[in-house]
Amino acid sequence: MSIIGPHPTSGFRLDLLRETDLSPWRYSGQLVTPLLQVPLTVDIEANGDVVIAAEIEATLAERVRLLVRQVIKHALSEGQTPPRRIQRWRP
Repeated sequence: MSIIGPHPTSGFRLDLLRETDLSPWRYSGQLVTPLLQVPLTVDIEANGDVVIAAEIEATLAERVRLLVRQVIKHALSEGQTPPRRIQRWRP
């Protein structure tokens, strides 16, 4: 299914690209909601903590943090490096 417009009709869309190849990893990209489009940076610290840097409300930042943490933990548990790109939509 293709994306029809620049903004989702509900929820949020996350599009991140990994900037570094070695740990600690840094992702940059954007978060898009029905009303706004915000650039953001995500740092994965050496202990696995996920730190979000963006001008968004705390509850939305926490949802993004948990989503990215899930992706990172899954990759590391499989013995792989985190994905180069993270693209997700959540309601």
